Amino acid sequence: MQPHILLLIFLTFSSSILAQTAATLQHAGETREYLYYLPSSYDESQQYPLMITFHGGAGTMEDQTYLFSTELAEQENFIVVYPQALPDPNDGNSTVWSLVNSGTLPYTFENPHDDIGFVSELIDEMVANHSVDIERVYACGFSNGGGFSFDLSCRLSEKIAAVGVVARSMYVETHDECNYTHPMPTITINGTDDFYEGITYEGVLYFLGYNSLNEFLASSVNASLEPTITPMPDLDSSDGSTVELQQWDGGDNCISIEHYKVINGGHSWPGSYWSNQDIDASQVIWDYVSQYNLNGLIDCSSNVEDQSIETLTIYPNPATNQTTFSWDSSLGSQALQIYDLSGRVVANINKIQNSTLIKLDLESGVYIVVCEEFTSKLVIK
Repeated sequence: MQPHILLLIFLTFSSSILAQTAATLQHAGETREYLYYLPSSYDESQQYPLMITFHGGAGTMEDQTYLFSTELAEQENFIVVYPQALPDPNDGNSTVWSLVNSGTLPYTFENPHDDIGFVSELIDEMVANHSVDIERVYACGFSNGGGFSFDLSCRLSEKIAAVGVVARSMYVETHDECNYTHPMPTITINGTDDFYEGITYEGVLYFLGYNSLNEFLASSVNASLEPTITPMPDLDSSDGSTVELQQWDGGDNCISIEHYKVINGGHSWPGSYWSNQDIDASQVIWDYVSQYNLNGLIDCSSNVEDQSIETLTIYPNPATNQTTFSWDSSLGSQALQIYDLSGRVVANINKIQNSTLIKLDLESGVYIVVCEEFTSKLVIK
């Protein structure tokens, strides 16, 4: 039922990894192990985002360093932690992240280890000993570690700002008992050949299908239930798969839910050896979660929804390399600024007249256009 995967092929073919520091803490009478890495620019006088990333079932914390590399933490200037799961006697002593549950599903078992409590204490430990921005603690995971990341986002959301999940859907029991304390930004990556429709055994549903999951995640932040779909460039036709990005925009606190659908993709981490090569799962997860803190999109304007966004019209939208901006002609000429979802200005357009065709040089994605007192959303495909 529960797919585990050994990561030896990733160990063999991965690039060099920067050295991590090994550490332990005592929790619930057990010694819990983890690795962590501080970027070389680390300065106690500054605060750094923290990413906690979880290995797959039957895996190790070392395995996960070959998927979510410390090199990314070095490049992007954040702290990364790799916790180790304990052997689970209910799963043949495999090192798995166990589901906190009430025993209502016949496949799930009473959790022999307090993994949620361990992660909560681990966050406290990292905050106490290092300069961690407590508003920007993120979690991500692969396979069983991804399922645990979903569970963590529901049961420890007061400490988790955003999550990323690769090669796993959400446990039904996690879904049924989920209690977010804030709208949860979530990015998922899953292959269509990897239980994309969910897992049902003897008439019991254990993992949600991705259509149901995406609807749940979008609804949980009050985002649009109709996604924007953007095909990603097929950078490597030899990998046998392609990717499309699905985005549910307009959520509370400027949150957008994202899902990378790997068409013909299997149970793997895109960007690693013998996997889809069109995206780097680690990079897209970091690019997504790093936009958010516990309050939602960083620098999200609280009054955007109060502005008359209908007054500024953009067509076509979605656009490619050009589009037309139009507003009430009585307002005269206007200046435009275009922001990405991290709040960075990516284009400044000087005073232009109403209904002016503008050529754009922007990457695919969602942007916010500000026209003095009006705002609107622009999608580039």
